Amino acid sequence: MNIRYVHQFSLLNQVFLFLLLQTLFMSTVCAQEIVVKDIPSLDKLPVKAIHRIFQDSDGYIWYGTFNGLCRSDGYDVRVFRSDLFHHGLLDDNYITYINEDHEKHIWFGTFQGAYILDKATYRITPVNMGNVSDRNVFSINVTRDGTIWVSTSGSLFRYDANGELLKRYPVEYNHSSQFVYTVYENKDDHLLISITQGGMYKLNKETDSFEPYFHHEEYRDIEKIIWDETHQCYWLGTWGKGIVRFNPEEQSPERQYIPQPLPVDVTGEATGDTYHMVQDDVYHYLWVTTKKRPFCFPHYER
Repeated sequence: MNIRYVHQFSLLNQVFLFLLLQTLFMSTVCAQEIVVKDIPSLDKLPVKAIHRIFQDSDGYIWYGTFNGLCRSDGYDVRVFRSDLFHHGLLDDNYITYINEDHEKHIWFGTFQGAYILDKATYRITPVNMGNVSDRNVFSINVTRDGTIWVSTSGSLFRYDANGELLKRYPVEYNHSSQFVYTVYENKDDHLLISITQGGMYKLNKETDSFEPYFHHEEYRDIEKIIWDETHQCYWLGTWGKGIVRFNPEEQSPERQYIPQPLPVDVTGEATGDTYHMVQDDVYHYLWVTTKKRPFCFPHYER
């Protein structure tokens, strides 16, 4: 089995498409009928430099900008940031990540730590990160048991649903501090993480520590992990190596990791740097954003 490149979209508005596909992908729309539009209420944001978009369980849209966290209800935008009228609300206004826990609290990261926002009261509480010096939040993930995982350079923090710090896991590769790209629960309820330059690791529940998981020297920067139930394999979005089909049941590394054809831009140049990847639940297409432009990958049998 393999995948092939079908669509490439113009550079114009690719940032908007990247953000929209991350959380607002409308899977009932056929791929050939996709229309890219400007973000609603863009003129009401404090800046147009948007780093994250997140849709919560109530349907509200949250924008992470370079100058604050914004919530849109479709009509108006509410901004949360430190300014002349809200001095000290946040230690830093650059929003790096947004997620929601099972209690409907918004967790968001900045260059200077993570915060919890109570949507009922709009109260913002800083998250305890102990005495670590680097508090730049790289990712926030929520697992099925309600645990929240927050990544900074050299650390992966584990919190319960109340925001209490349960444990800090060191994150290193070759004695160098790294970030966790993603925390992923597979079909067998095992917890996988991928770290910058270090490949995938699996949580050993008995020792409560992460161990290398089928490492391959060629595929160390894995930005995204997706289990494909239809094709019974994982799709890995990598930095530098494009999309890779991964099957841990295979015996040899050559069969475990199978690289897919790299997308090609209008000049014929291939790009292997994957920023983000999602799979829709109707056509099972992979939607990928790279440093050049977004792409769509349907599957086919070889």
